[in-house]
Amino acid sequence: MPSILPERSIMKEVAIDWARKKSENGAWFDGKKSHTGYPMVKAGLKIFTENMPKEQAYEYIKAGSEVWCCNTDHVKKLKIKKGITLPKSKKNPQHDIDAQVLFELAQADKEVTDHKKKKFRQYNLEQPLFDYYTTFKSIQKMKNATKNRIRYRIHPDINKVFGNIEESEKQIVKILKKELEKYPIYTEWMVHIKGISVVTGSGVISLIRDAHRFATVSKMWKYFGLDVQNGKAPCLRKGQKSSFSTKGRAFFNGVIADCFIKQRTPKYRDLYDRYKARKLEEGFTLGHAENMARRVISKEFLKDAWIQWRKVSPPVVDEFVVLSMEEMVHKSDADLLIEADLLIEAV
Repeated sequence: MPSILPERSIMKEVAIDWARKKSENGAWFDGKKSHTGYPMVKAGLKIFTENMPKEQAYEYIKAGSEVWCCNTDHVKKLKIKKGITLPKSKKNPQHDIDAQVLFELAQADKEVTDHKKKKFRQYNLEQPLFDYYTTFKSIQKMKNATKNRIRYRIHPDINKVFGNIEESEKQIVKILKKELEKYPIYTEWMVHIKGISVVTGSGVISLIRDAHRFATVSKMWKYFGLDVQNGKAPCLRKGQKSSFSTKGRAFFNGVIADCFIKQRTPKYRDLYDRYKARKLEEGFTLGHAENMARRVISKEFLKDAWIQWRKVSPPVVDEFVVLSMEEMVHKSDADLLIEADLLIEAV
């Protein structure tokens, strides 16, 4: 079987410990010697770091380098293990020591075969579609707030500005439509679903990013808070960090479900009606039955998206997920459908 891995050129490996304060100089280590400051922004570097600012990481990536990040705790634990307990100070911020520890940690990480246990993850640029979509949502929010504020007032100058905001919103929609042409999941599947517009389609893709990053349907459900825990939907608890994407769950249970219900989308609206009626017969309140039915059609849509994504788009394979992706790529459509149906949990 031919390898599905892309050919990679040999890259120079370096570790960078970035200085949080402008008054300090960071340090980088190339495997032989420590250097003060940072390496020149250029192609061909494979950078291991723990705290590089996003904007600087983007500069290296755009130039043709790779940036791999790990959690600060990993560096701290290795320093303790090696007996490096000297406290940091203004005179000795230890950037050179941290850079060396980072490099050693990265070399050890290469020997780890289980991608789930790897400490470093590659830093990737955001999809342009994600930036366009978030920009649209910001403009839309500003437009709605302005509209409510001037609804019953006559302010010619403000009305002119409001017209400019509406025009900007229309321009962003055109940009979104053009960008969506690059995504087969939209052009070959989503565009044919009644109720999915340019904006909602952009939202779906921006939130999922790449369905191949979810090995199973249930993992995608869990990411968006649509799984079942002890017979109930997961909820937010005071003092605890959320275990799912709150924005994602609100989007799929709210926006997407609304579109399918109001537009009477075939399959999803039918499923909604049948499930809601069944729950009402079982004695659930109208509100509970409504929320449960919305969850069902959200999960069904995500299941379909997970399957279709594998049919129309090749996986973005990296060195972490070669085995699992290789297995997934060679599954037939029938296998995917059977697997997805088996993964449907009690809703």
